[in-house]
Amino acid sequence: MKNPLKQLVLNLLWGALGRRNLVRLGRFLSMEARLDLNGDIHSHGEAFVREIVVKNAPSDRHLEVLDVGANTGEWTEVLLEDCAHAEREDVYVHLFEPSRSTFRSLKERFETHRAVDRLIFQPLALSREPGHKTLHIVHELAGTNSLHEQPELAPVDQEEVELDTVDSYARRWGIEHIDLIKIDAEGHDLEVLAGARRLLAEQKIEVIQFEYSSRWIYARNYLRDAFELLHPLGYRLGKLTRKGIEYYEGWHPELETFREANYVACLPAWVERFPSLRWWNE
Repeated sequence: MKNPLKQLVLNLLWGALGRRNLVRLGRFLSMEARLDLNGDIHSHGEAFVREIVVKNAPSDRHLEVLDVGANTGEWTEVLLEDCAHAEREDVYVHLFEPSRSTFRSLKERFETHRAVDRLIFQPLALSREPGHKTLHIVHELAGTNSLHEQPELAPVDQEEVELDTVDSYARRWGIEHIDLIKIDAEGHDLEVLAGARRLLAEQKIEVIQFEYSSRWIYARNYLRDAFELLHPLGYRLGKLTRKGIEYYEGWHPELETFREANYVACLPAWVERFPSLRWWNE
């Protein structure tokens, strides 16, 4: 038997809002309750991840950071500001951006930056295997340019881009330890993680931040795949929110929303360093 009070409230909402607006209200309330991403780089949690990694990274070696899907460089620019505030001028950032026009804009942004000598610009994409792949250009400098075609975005151009892996790149550049990897690869994020399996297995990567969204659908990947890759290698996973990291003991179907969010994977020593909150479903 239905709850009479609940049914009364639902009837009032249906009558006052109609189905379309009721769905919109439900989506808004669900996203607020789940602390899903609001799209603002300065307020959805990325800031404290960068700041805490910079503050807690060992002082006996330089910081090594990978910005995968650097776009026009906003994330790296804020990272460099964090390093300056923390008086950590020993950071080296490797910026990966495969789009030709976006790569030009990225380099121009940092031409006169005080840290330009510690920035390594790479006009390529990272993936599961080395090779080549088509990049679908929605428009110049677009943050939605992707290695996976999205029919609803109707790309205006295509570019053949070079692929490398984190493991092979690190071996070639003599990188033995990575403090932070930020991945924003428009649906290709899991492929980037898979290309770092050796370093992950050796626990040579401290903290990873990667984007999860509906673009994973076009890559035929699931958040579950990230858990199956990272959990057995000793990494804790959680969703990045403005209130802290919502850690999970393991994958659960409730997590597979394809709603845009950033996730953090880190070694156990980092778990308590980040602010955190309990999952609502525990």
